[in-house]
Amino acid sequence: MDRKNSRAWPLLVGYVDSVNDIRVWCPFCKSWHIHGFLSKGAKVEHRVAHCSDPRSPFLDGGYFIGLAPKANQ
Repeated sequence: MDRKNSRAWPLLVGYVDSVNDIRVWCPFCKSWHIHGFLSKGAKVEHRVAHCSDPRSPFLDGGYFIGLAPKANQ
């Protein structure tokens, strides 16, 4: 993850769903956004926002998604 030229994007917590997509709760839209799976071995990865509201603060730069730890680890 190269952040030397980036601003501090927010970190949202996601989880892997039953079809191996990443679901993340958007605090702006108050809805779930679905993203493709993170790169193999990645713990945190940048994604473009899926917000439909043009006022979303995430539309300019997106956000990072980190996977929530599994409950039974």
